[in-house]
Amino acid sequence: MAKVRKNIYFTQQQAERLAHKSKQEHLPEAEIVRRALDAYLAWDDPTYAPHPNPRSKKTRLSGPFAVIGDDQNQTGTCHSDLS
Repeated sequence: MAKVRKNIYFTQQQAERLAHKSKQEHLPEAEIVRRALDAYLAWDDPTYAPHPNPRSKKTRLSGPFAVIGDDQNQTGTCHSDLS
C-alpha cells in the first residue's frame, strides 16, 4: 500500500508516551499512529475498512488498540477512554 507523508505536531506528553509505547511494542511510532488513526476512523463508520500492514500482522498492541487486520478483529477496536 502506498503511503503519503504528513507532518503532525504532538504535545510533549504525547511524544513521550508514543516513544515509550514504540519501544515497549517494538513498533515504529508511525505504525502506532496509523493504527490509532484507523481505530478512530472506524469508530463510528462501519464502512471504513483499514488495510492491514503485512509486515506487522502478527504484532499485537496492548491497551486500547487491537491489531488491525488480525484474524479475530478486521476493523480494530478502540475504547472510549483514550487518555
